[in-house]
Amino acid sequence: MNRQQRRQTAEPAKRQGQVSQEPRITAARQAHKEGCHAEAEVIYDQLLAENPRNADAIHFKGLLFYQHGRNEEAVAILRQAIKLRSDLASFHGNLANVLFYMGETDAAESECRKAIRLDKKYVTAYSNFSALLLGKGAFAEAETTVRRAISLQPNNAEAYTNLATILRQQGRLRDTEAAFHRALELDPDYEEACGNLIFLRDFNTGLNFEDQQKDRREWAERFVDSLSVHWKPHEKEKSP
Repeated sequence: MNRQQRRQTAEPAKRQGQVSQEPRITAARQAHKEGCHAEAEVIYDQLLAENPRNADAIHFKGLLFYQHGRNEEAVAILRQAIKLRSDLASFHGNLANVLFYMGETDAAESECRKAIRLDKKYVTAYSNFSALLLGKGAFAEAETTVRRAISLQPNNAEAYTNLATILRQQGRLRDTEAAFHRALELDPDYEEACGNLIFLRDFNTGLNFEDQQKDRREWAERFVDSLSVHWKPHEKEKSP
């Protein structure tokens, strides 16, 4: 799982009709999303003190645990939420991502398939499931799955990046480059796509060294130069 997927796993689910609109849940979700985890956890705990069977509060608290590296506890809590609301695709999708991150690929695959069965338009589930299938070497199904995500959401840069990764593993380098370019058209600041495209183009025999260096200069201008103003000079003695 890449950083983008981990971030998405941590984000509260947004699909219509799946999450309670109770004002305190909404407030907790907003705090959670903004990184105010202590504030969010206080609200989740208040809700659970009033109703220990509040599936949304249980679910989001499980995601908090995951974000703080308490993976085993997160899985247990997310499974508890699913026992209460097994009909919610986002619950299965988020549990799948946590399990995938932990290397429990068979269990993650089972949860992915449940999520997609419950919601045939769950774009993030399709995209993340394609990454899992790629890891298992199921290239054909991985490609079909991620193309389903793209058909549902043609402006999804992450899905195009996943597609590029799948195509690259099959040796389809020209198609891979096209998919990375499409991801960057949709999101010019998607560093993962940009960096992977640079390394891919190292194998493009139609490019010379100057072309490849130009790619690297553009990457540095886009992602590094703005940070360099914060760099401090080294105080170490430079003499050997």
